[in-house]
Amino acid sequence: MIEINHSTFEEDLSEARARERAKRAALIDLRDAMADEAGPARRRARDIVGGAVRRCAEGTRADKRRGLVR
Repeated sequence: MIEINHSTFEEDLSEARARERAKRAALIDLRDAMADEAGPARRRARDIVGGAVRRCAEGTRADKRRGLVR
């Protein structure tokens, strides 16, 4: 019989939810920065988005390995 470690699954799920919350917060900050600033601030905003996209992709790949998402 296969045993499932529910605590590990719950921890993985909570990590995924925390990433989603962080991603939403970063997007809100980005939206505000893009609306308020121009020029060099937009470049910084693009850098923030690029980093967020890379971290999100890394998190998604990890979630796939763990079987949390398809």
